[in-house]
Amino acid sequence: MHPVIRIASFLVIAISLAQINQQKLITAAIILLLLFFIQPSFHVIRQTLKLIFRLRWLFISVFIIYAWFTPGLLLIPEWGGFSPYKEGTVMGLIRIAALIIILSALSLLVLNQLRNEIISAIYWYCRPLRLLGVSQERLAARLILTMESVTKLESRWKKTATITEVENNGIQSQYRRVLQLFKEVVNSAETDELKTISFSLLAAPVWYQWFIPLSLLFIFLVV
Repeated sequence: MHPVIRIASFLVIAISLAQINQQKLITAAIILLLLFFIQPSFHVIRQTLKLIFRLRWLFISVFIIYAWFTPGLLLIPEWGGFSPYKEGTVMGLIRIAALIIILSALSLLVLNQLRNEIISAIYWYCRPLRLLGVSQERLAARLILTMESVTKLESRWKKTATITEVENNGIQSQYRRVLQLFKEVVNSAETDELKTISFSLLAAPVWYQWFIPLSLLFIFLVV
């Protein structure tokens, strides 16, 4: 599947799940399962689980907000005011399931590509911005640098974990950890050498491949 079509299909799924109901949720799950069986990849499963783990606190926050702050019938009446609400609990679980499906679609359709393909696809989508005077080349270069910086920042953050392990002083140790990371980022920005950034341009996707995101859109509109 062409990278441009992959991104379009992901956007259709993500936008369709913005206003969620159980039918759309089940439909999206079935579509992802079919796509996975067509192109099985255990790397996608590991990547999805990694994304879910990173966003675990977001899921917990969403569940608490829906379960305890959406008025309705008490789920556990014996708990009194400490009990979550039945309707809110269901809504929270549905919303979390939708987020997990979106993350799965992101891993399967977008992140399961070479970085150059992702950047080239975004570059292709940004062509209309030339009419507004926006440089596609600068946009692509900033995207590449941002993706590289995120990877470097993550590795540096893991290295600074030794401060927390040695001092173990709670907030103070975390402050020192953030401060050291900030100093390393500033020093890297001042000392890194200039480099040439290059990526290959994509040809337009074959016309009939556009039926894939259009079919997905039609399915979600009907459901």
